[in-house]
Amino acid sequence: MKKAILVVTMLTSSIFISCSSDDDNADPVVGKWQQIEISDGSDATACIFEETLEFTSDGRLVRTEFQSTSANETDNCDQETTTTFEWSFVATNTYEIRSGANITTVAIFVIDGRLTLRTSEIFIPENSEFSQITKTYKGI
Repeated sequence: MKKAILVVTMLTSSIFISCSSDDDNADPVVGKWQQIEISDGSDATACIFEETLEFTSDGRLVRTEFQSTSANETDNCDQETTTTFEWSFVATNTYEIRSGANITTVAIFVIDGRLTLRTSEIFIPENSEFSQITKTYKGI
């Protein structure tokens, strides 16, 4: 009788464990993020802080950048450019971002609703003199 109770208890426990929410396994980068800081010291215009990253649960990363078409670059961020990448988890705080055959390893930290991205290749502005950059985004 004791063995039967033990078997029933184990089966019941395994059912509850296997039925836990899939949300518990969601990667913290999944979501939409808007840039709020950049480390490279470049002349940051308002348009830079309109940039968004959207990490989807199916492994897509959509980056949306904005530029001004007016002479005064801080007033009007009316030109939108969207680029789609693929992303995958490699290890704690380490991700790969792919664009065609190009693969870049990126450090990403999500702490207190902020995503911090550190990279030496991808997402570095063209006019930057730095070879590595840190960008911080807030969840939106």
